[in-house]
Amino acid sequence: MNNNVSTLYSYIYVKSDTWGTLNWGTLSPASDNAAVLADISGTVIESNGPWFEGPGFFLRPSGNNGLAALTWTSFLSCNALGAGIGVDCWGAAQPAVRYDTPTFGGFRVETSYGTNRFSGAGVIPSSSNNFWDIAAFYNGDWGDFKVSAAYSYTWVETAVFTSTQSDINQAGATVMHVPTGLGLYGMYQNEDAAGAPTTDAWYLKPFIKRTWNPLGATILYGEWARYDDQYASLVGADICAAGGFGLGTGVGAFCGGNAANTVAVNGSEMERFGLGVVQEIDSAAMHLFARWQHQDADVDFVGTNVNGVNSSVRQDFENWDLFQLGGIIFF
Repeated sequence: MNNNVSTLYSYIYVKSDTWGTLNWGTLSPASDNAAVLADISGTVIESNGPWFEGPGFFLRPSGNNGLAALTWTSFLSCNALGAGIGVDCWGAAQPAVRYDTPTFGGFRVETSYGTNRFSGAGVIPSSSNNFWDIAAFYNGDWGDFKVSAAYSYTWVETAVFTSTQSDINQAGATVMHVPTGLGLYGMYQNEDAAGAPTTDAWYLKPFIKRTWNPLGATILYGEWARYDDQYASLVGADICAAGGFGLGTGVGAFCGGNAANTVAVNGSEMERFGLGVVQEIDSAAMHLFARWQHQDADVDFVGTNVNGVNSSVRQDFENWDLFQLGGIIFF
């Protein structure tokens, strides 16, 4: 039992309207979801690039009524942070110093330097476990269009899964035509770390935001996202040893053919798409929302038999659908 009291953020700052703001303590780094927050559709809380919906659920292999010893998160992991669920690769408070510039012509920049407090492969936070990042932001109006954009770069000296250097690039932007309310938000992420596959992730959200009733604006949106090769936690792992695949599955049949057979992940593509509606209630500082989201997993496996011969192993997984109703009150 943990009897300690801890805080998510604990920092102090010195602010100048002319020179910017210097922050130090345990704080949000410059690249903490910078590209995610470029979404100005009004639906960023209800739906966004990180895979918050059901990542801890176990995957169900086709051909077997049981569950595999793998979750959706197994194929949504960022190498640097050891979690990340998709594009939340540096979305955690860290002990650091951060400088924020003033805003000039719609532009501002943040940069931070600190220690990665998440350890991996026996690494504990130390002088050899540092990070540095920078993020640039823009918000402005171009005639009838409202634009929001952000780019961030993160360098992590000692990533959690591989204990090697990790480089993360993220970019996101929204363009909205104000008179019609039509808009499009999109983001892209790439993570490159030695000892793990290079990963890519995309997220797109077309939307329309109009005030059709006196309650406030109504936003209708669709979304699509894909996350490639985010299986850093499984690099080199033997899926046969993990278990959970019955003999009626491709992996289970291969593993059961000989005790010396092994199966490893060779590639993955996780995809999700859906629709949603958000109703803003201005008088109560509140959102009501309804959404549907479909998720599917496409994983490539390679099997090595007792003689050391490699071959592809086919395995499908059952899809997953989410239907959700909810409300949010802003304080």
